[in-house]
Amino acid sequence: MSKHKKYSHRKNILLLLLVLSSHIWADDPPEISVLSLDVPIWANGLNHAEWLLAGNKDNAKKIGFFNLSAKKSNMPTKPITQKEDDIGRTSRSLPLYLAERINVETGCNATNYIFVIKGAGPVLSVEEWSFEILKSIAIKNELDIVVFGHYEKDYLDLRSTLKIEAWDVKQEKKVFSIVEKTFFSETSGVAAKIPFYFQSELEEKGICQYTNSNKYPKPDPNILPQYLDGLGQLLAQTLADNEILPGSAIWGEAQMIEWYRSLWQDMPESDANRLMFAKGLIASKRYGGTVHKEYSVNFRNFLDLNFDTSDTLSKLSPLFYSEFGFESECISAKKKLSEVKGRYNEWLLRINCSSSNKSIQPIAKEAVD
Repeated sequence: MSKHKKYSHRKNILLLLLVLSSHIWADDPPEISVLSLDVPIWANGLNHAEWLLAGNKDNAKKIGFFNLSAKKSNMPTKPITQKEDDIGRTSRSLPLYLAERINVETGCNATNYIFVIKGAGPVLSVEEWSFEILKSIAIKNELDIVVFGHYEKDYLDLRSTLKIEAWDVKQEKKVFSIVEKTFFSETSGVAAKIPFYFQSELEEKGICQYTNSNKYPKPDPNILPQYLDGLGQLLAQTLADNEILPGSAIWGEAQMIEWYRSLWQDMPESDANRLMFAKGLIASKRYGGTVHKEYSVNFRNFLDLNFDTSDTLSKLSPLFYSEFGFESECISAKKKLSEVKGRYNEWLLRINCSSSNKSIQPIAKEAVD
């Protein structure tokens, strides 16, 4: 099956709030919160599975990523709630990916900050972010660097301009900026050009140094746009899991899971793609979706046939078994994995095979003034 056919069936939709500017709100504006996510989206909500990532980074530089602002032709002139589109999804998936790569390939710490309104979803601003707007959040969270940007489509949405800026918080000074302009390109395809230049800038400025990850290697450039879309889809499920969105706002779940599976097939050496698949199923069950009913038994059989105490999915299997009520499989897996030491063993002891582990590790929330 060609990659085009494998990925062309996806158009999942969720609710999304467009915020044009703060002064447009009515007298009683909705409360905007910022969610913080300090691990890759595929490692969140797995009962605090800290063993998935590298050890202590307490003295590392802290980099904060904000979802991009974005604008295109014929956008509304007042705040509305509407269905997600490619530009909205990419405004969140590119920062998620840049932060992911820092957390798995460098000694720096990266956190994503995502503006949301409970019951409506993530906020997309058509006005460009500035350092002054984000400075208070950066100072409060003791960030060293903040990264934000703007995506714009013009000429009847034929030309894309994507700008990324990195600012030093203490010096209140721009460290670097990246601008990518192109015609006739899909949104995620334009965004996929940014990571190479972003890494180069961080390394040249001496901020972070990258080392290739064996467990979570970079996606092949040919599938990076699809990987970005996968991150955006998984964020939607995570927001539903954390009750920012109602589960009913997520549909096309089967296409989502097939999307993750296609990524897994195209890059089987990456545990990130495998974890996307597992996390997608677990999230679906938690927020009351339906796709898990079709896939959970087959996934259980796959785990049983491919069990290996050194394998990431096998290590995660007790949580999956517990979530889906496969009690005997959970007990058996825990027994086999009990010899694994360190942070993993601490996590394993928290898994209760006889009851649901809806310890979803909520994304931290704080009100935005």
